Parts: sequence; structure tokens; C-alpha cells
Amino acid sequence: MTDSEVLVAIQTKSPLLARVAPHGDQPEIVRPLGVECAIGQSAGRSSESRSAASMEQQQIARLIAENDELRRMLADEQNAQITLREHGDLLQEQFYTLNAKLSAEINERRTAQERLQRLVDAATRDKSDLEMLVQILTDVGDAHAEDAAKARVDPLTSIANRRRFDEYLLKESGRHAQLRQPLSLLMCDIDHFKTYNDFYGHQAGDECLKAVATAIARCVRNGDLVARYGGEEFAVVLPHTPHVRAGQIADRIISAVAAAEIPHAASAVGENVTLSAGVACRIPSREESADGFLLVQEADQRLYMAKRQGRNRAI
Repeated sequence: MTDSEVLVAIQTKSPLLARVAPHGDQPEIVRPLGVECAIGQSAGRSSESRSAASMEQQQIARLIAENDELRRMLADEQNAQITLREHGDLLQEQFYTLNAKLSAEINERRTAQERLQRLVDAATRDKSDLEMLVQILTDVGDAHAEDAAKARVDPLTSIANRRRFDEYLLKESGRHAQLRQPLSLLMCDIDHFKTYNDFYGHQAGDECLKAVATAIARCVRNGDLVARYGGEEFAVVLPHTPHVRAGQIADRIISAVAAAEIPHAASAVGENVTLSAGVACRIPSREESADGFLLVQEADQRLYMAKRQGRNRAI
């Protein structure tokens, strides 16, 4: 390169070289091979820079979007924590309220249970006292019942006494008056019993009364009543029994006493103790059922007739 070319290159401040043509022509700008390469490389680098810038912008936009999403998620998380704290406070308040109610209910139940236990204890004591009272009353009642039963039994013959006879006849008279059913009565008397006592003594007389009572009791039915009416006299109440049937029972009783063969050497009738009986039968009216007096009166009259006709018979 000549000095002129160098000068041109310097003046233009270009990597290009200006070569001065001879004979005063315009200088020719010459691009060296290295310069051409440099220009190509510069253009490539410019395209790559634009592509990198675009990628950077995309990354920045993505980062911004991710940052916004993280901010939104953070805000949601903060809101959730606030809501959770609020719910936690509400739940805690509800827990304290329920716990207080539960404690109050437990105390009430414990108090009620204590009261119930006291009532049970009191009831148990009362039950024991009541059982003791019932036992006492039962014992007293049994004693009274036993005394009442004894009060209605003849102590010598162990059959019903006059008191029991009166009660039973009164009850059956009223009942038969309502039912319009026949009620029969036998009045029986040991023949010549006074002479028996005089001859054998009162102790033997007591044994005679026992034997006659046993003989009579064996001849009656369930529901009939055999009673010692007084002295040597016996009464037999025969419910729902017509006159004919009552006469048959009276004859059977007389035969049973004779069959007992109780010696009676002082009797004007025979060698053994005999019995006379009066038979009465009525359908009681409501007026006469108050005491059964008419039935007793009729039986007594018939007993008197049997004695007058020779004793040892039933009329």
C-alpha cells in the first residue's frame, strides 16, 4: 500500500482501505478479507442478541407472572390463616362454652344422683320399717285371728260355739233369702244327760259330750255347720237343704250316736246314750233373715215334740 492509500484509510477512519488510482483517478476503496469477515460476524451477533433479548423478555414476563401468582397465593394463604385464626377463636369459644355447659350438667347430674341415692336410702329405711311394721301387724293380726278363731270354737268339743252358730245362721239366712233357697236347721239334745252326769260324774259327762260331737260332725257335708248350742244341746245348720233331706241327715246322726255305744245305765230309753232331734226348714224371707229366730224356734218346737214322743228320734 502506498502512502496515499494509507492516508485515505486514515482519513476515512474505516477498516476499509482506500487505494488511490494512478493518474489522478478516484481512489478505490478496497475491503480487506478480514474486514468482510468481521462484518458478517457482527451481523450474526446482532441477530443472536435480538433472540437473546426476546428470550430474556419472555423469561422476565414469566417471572413477573410467577411473581404475581406467588403474591396471589401468598395473599390467599394470609387470608386463609386469618380465617383459620378466626375459626380457631370461634371454635375455642364454642369449646369453652360447651365445656362450661358439660361441667354444669355433670354437676347437676351428680347432685341429682346424690339426691336419688338419699331417696333410695330413705326408701330402703322406710321399707325396712314398713316390713317390720307389716310383720308386727301380721303377727298381731294372726294373734287376733287366732284369738278370734278360738273365740268361736267350743273349748271342750272343738266344734263351733254358740257365737259362731249365731253368726253363721245370720249370714246364711240373709243369703238364702236373696237366693230363695231352702235353709234347714237341726236342734239335737242328748237324752237324759242330767241323769248321765249324776250317775257317771261330770268328767264322764264331758267325755260323753266330746263323743257325741264327733259322731254328729262325721255325718254332715262340707259347708254344713255343727255347733254346741249350750249344755248337752247341739245345732246343725244345713244350707241349700230341703226338709226331706234334712230329716235324712237327722236320722243318720241319731244312728251314729247310737252306734257309738256310749253306756248310759241311768237312761230310760236304752242302755246307751241316745239323741233326739227337731228338724226345721224354711226359705227365709227378707224380714225374718235378720236373725233366723223363726228357724230356731221351729226346730226347738220339733225337738220338744220328739222328746214327748219317746226320744231317740227326729221329727
